[in-house]
This record gives sequence, C-alpha cells and structure tokens, in this order.
Amino acid sequence: MKVTIEFFGQLTDISKTKTFDIAAVTDTDTAMKKLYEKFPSLQFIKFIIAVNNTIIHKNTELNGDTLIALMPPYSGG
Repeated sequence: MKVTIEFFGQLTDISKTKTFDIAAVTDTDTAMKKLYEKFPSLQFIKFIIAVNNTIIHKNTELNGDTLIALMPPYSGG
C-alpha cells in the first residue's frame, strides 16, 4: 500500500515539496506521525486533511493506494 501526501498553499513552502510518499501505514494518525517526524514544523500549523478527496475530522483507516491532501484553512465571502 502506498500513501501519497500532497501539500497545498503555505504547507508547500514549509515542506519544500508538493508531494511526499509514505509506505506501510494503516490509518491517518500513523501517517501524520510519520509526516511530523519528517517535517516537524508542520505540527504547529493548522490545516485541513482530505483522504481521497473527502475532508476528514478524525482518524481514518487507509486501504490500498491513498491520496492525503493537506490544505491550509480556507475562508470565503
């Protein structure tokens, strides 16, 4: 199973990459733990997490190849 993390907005500037691949994770909590090990400064930034184009608000099980998108909070008018 391959998990690809895509960064958007200021998160791309912080990570200095647009994508990051993680292997052998079964849920979003584990994926985020590995991500924070690689990019510690992300722990202090607020962002929205989407798994396969669906915004999530809690730990989510990952099955098969998965795309996790990290997006800065958005606002609109």
